[in-house]
Amino acid sequence: EIGATTPFLYAFEDRERVLDLFEMACGARLLYNYIRIGGVSRNIERPFLDKMMAFLDDWEPRIVEYEKLLDENPIFYNRTKGVGVLSIEKAKRYGVTGPNIRASGLEVDVRKNNPYAAYSDLEFDVPTLTEGDVFARYRLRMLELRQSARILRQCFEKIPSGEHCLPLNYRIKIPEGETYQHIESPRGDIGCWLVSTGGDMPWRCKFRTPSFVHIQIFRDLLPGVLVPDIMAICASFDVVLPETDR
Repeated sequence: EIGATTPFLYAFEDRERVLDLFEMACGARLLYNYIRIGGVSRNIERPFLDKMMAFLDDWEPRIVEYEKLLDENPIFYNRTKGVGVLSIEKAKRYGVTGPNIRASGLEVDVRKNNPYAAYSDLEFDVPTLTEGDVFARYRLRMLELRQSARILRQCFEKIPSGEHCLPLNYRIKIPEGETYQHIESPRGDIGCWLVSTGGDMPWRCKFRTPSFVHIQIFRDLLPGVLVPDIMAICASFDVVLPETDR
């Protein structure tokens, strides 16, 4: 529809290679259930790390190929440049996070602003653009691909040895109180609010997902646009409908 069928199919080839890595790590190509309380379900072995590095060596040059297929494509450029512009003020008002607000000019990333896990030990940049249109949201994600590869290469060098999961009882008694924790996901800020009364089950558990937040913005962005532009605008926010389910 917007002149980008070729890179779409190329990306599916790379996606299959990534899913092969996921399957190698946890036994599943989708619905990984890898992270557990106390660690992860399986240890990361050397064959996985070697295969991951071989993939990165081959994949990083392909990013340039993707950019040539899209940036130099006049159909794609004309169908995305200046389309679906999201101002930084409106993005803040709706609570937009992740690549979508960074493409509108706000340099914010949970991994930098509130580091968790190993992110405080890793070096990476937070790409930011200002145009806030479909093209900027695409370009922002291309820039983040390089940062993801940079992070993975550092993890390869720094991954620790030892137990991959602490031995825990099936039921964990949670102290009375409440907490909110959030992480940076590919689509933005994922948060979880947990309330405990001191038992072994939470009294209240609520997730904040970026897709649920971002889908609300369409009521402002879509009225008055050309019908063919609707697909490009919606796709540029990378909303995944199962993530919006309540």
